[in-house]
Amino acid sequence: MSDVDSQNLKNSNYELFILALSGYSLLNLALLLLPVPQQMKDVIWIVDSTLCLIFMGDFLYRLLRAPSKRVYLIKQYGWSDFLGSLPVTGLRLARLFRVVQAGRILRKENLPGVLGVFLRRRAEGTLLVVGFLILVALEWASYTVLLFETADTNANIKTAEDALWWAYVTITTVGYGDRYPVTNSGRLVGVFLLTAGVGLYGVLTAYLANLFVTPPKPEEKTQLDPSPVDPQAKVAALKQLLAEHEKTATALKEGLAEIEKLI
Repeated sequence: MSDVDSQNLKNSNYELFILALSGYSLLNLALLLLPVPQQMKDVIWIVDSTLCLIFMGDFLYRLLRAPSKRVYLIKQYGWSDFLGSLPVTGLRLARLFRVVQAGRILRKENLPGVLGVFLRRRAEGTLLVVGFLILVALEWASYTVLLFETADTNANIKTAEDALWWAYVTITTVGYGDRYPVTNSGRLVGVFLLTAGVGLYGVLTAYLANLFVTPPKPEEKTQLDPSPVDPQAKVAALKQLLAEHEKTATALKEGLAEIEKLI
């Protein structure tokens, strides 16, 4: 396995995360083209701004780590990563190249290899899954509570910004208290979000505790990335070991002979 393929395999958890975010962002863009309520469009635009920041960070990460900046920008469609990171409506379609690129990298590795990396690096993979689920939960809970609350004249969650702020402080189980649902349907959304927050942020807290408390362990070697073994060197080592045993046996025999003479 080449160094590049080995590095891609080690980053398969991250590639899956980027693939999921890219696909989800394209789903959001498709929803904007449908006759959905304006509240949902407002929430999507705000969430997409956050995705733009994540994609820009991904572009800079790939650019800095690329052995050849020119190859990454041209042959590996790095220019599309940059365009898809910009908060411009038409350029967001460039994220299709992100899906293609991430899918290409993952297809080069077999499924057992990708699953093997996920199992060996469960903490990292779980963290990325939790991050993706938090983003999805924030978006849909914000839209749902906004849809229910705007129908009530006593509601204090009236804009997409209010809804996302409420969703965030709720899923983190902080409960700031300046925004809260007044309808029964909105409260049910809050119950779901609180329950999800306990689980999701519990996993995040456990990961951080494990990261700072547990000492680093050397990465286990698997059949996917075997260390090269020189057969001749192995035979030479066996011969040396056999010679040492023969010397020990000879010394024992001589010692027994001396003891017999004394007796």
